[in-house]
Amino acid sequence: MIVRQEPFKKEELYQLACKNLGVNYFILMGLSISNAVYKDVYYLYKGQSIPENLEAVLFKRQSGNLQLMCFVDACSSEVCQDFQDLIEATAFKKMITSQQYVRALQAEHLFTTKVDGAYVHAAKKVAISKDSFTSDIHIRPLTADDVDTIEALYKSVFDSFTPPHIMRDKLASRRGRGVGLFKDHQLIAVAQSDFETECGAIIVGVATHPDYQHCGYGHAIMSALCMQLMAEGKEMILHYDSPIAGQLYAKMGFHQIDRIVHYEK
Repeated sequence: MIVRQEPFKKEELYQLACKNLGVNYFILMGLSISNAVYKDVYYLYKGQSIPENLEAVLFKRQSGNLQLMCFVDACSSEVCQDFQDLIEATAFKKMITSQQYVRALQAEHLFTTKVDGAYVHAAKKVAISKDSFTSDIHIRPLTADDVDTIEALYKSVFDSFTPPHIMRDKLASRRGRGVGLFKDHQLIAVAQSDFETECGAIIVGVATHPDYQHCGYGHAIMSALCMQLMAEGKEMILHYDSPIAGQLYAKMGFHQIDRIVHYEK
């Protein structure tokens, strides 16, 4: 059964998305933004529209892209057929979602184009940096007051990144945290978390200034953040595209749990 939610229940969807933090990161980001990111939301049920029968949710963003969440490893034949009907009837640009979700719906044949995106990795314990640095290096927690400095560092590393006002809100509300590595009072490396729950956290925005890369600072700042999260018993999840970043994360003990894929009809 397909049920179009109008108006959709933002808090309910947020809690559903938190069940799989890593894969649902961009859905969580969309739900956390105050303006209307989503145009349509469809719940797909096996049988009656009761919570225990919910197997998937399909989102259509104002941009025209689709996003997907699944809550079972293999959806029922009824939900798979409903999803196929919905995809065939819906005009969209791309569907950006978990490879596992599409397999759970047996839906890969519905799309003509598939482009691999970010890797999704996770770890419960990681190898911590044992590097020692000179006295001009120190690491401290970051606050909303540091966002302008974080933005300046990100501009030197990334083509795009989370807007400053969202970072500021995250740090102020403690939805996530940040740590910074400073050299002579200059911020040269950052690692942050987002959408923290009792059980997990998404690691985001890991960056080292280009002038200080390959010096061990990336591993050091990741270690500082991961030590805090491990002490609280939280699984650590991250996305990455860069092979260089992937080498660091593999060395620390992160392993692949999924991959984000871009599909087109």
